Amino acid sequence: MLRLGFIVVVLVAAAAFFTRPGPAEVEHDLREALLERLLTTEVEEGRDILGNAVIMGCKLDAGICYEMLRSGLKVTYDNRYLFAKVTVEGFARHAECFAAFTQLRCGDGFRRVRGG
Repeated sequence: MLRLGFIVVVLVAAAAFFTRPGPAEVEHDLREALLERLLTTEVEEGRDILGNAVIMGCKLDAGICYEMLRSGLKVTYDNRYLFAKVTVEGFARHAECFAAFTQLRCGDGFRRVRGG
């Protein structure tokens, strides 16, 4: 039984190692997540005029909007062999994500930094 448990642990570790997303895949997933958020955000009456203008502009040309937003983000990719820790910071917000088994998961999302 102990041997079977060891084999399972080795197989799971090998699967994690070979399916860990690299920096290019993480960048692609980040782009997809940001574009989805931009394209599903609605113009709101209570939001400031500039915020609504940015949202409308992003809906017109999401590619340029993404490039502008991406230039304001600092993304750190830390390879931990079986998974990767990805930190995204910018615009007074912070997210800690983990990349493993072809997935990028950000537990709490893009939280506002205290004092920001």
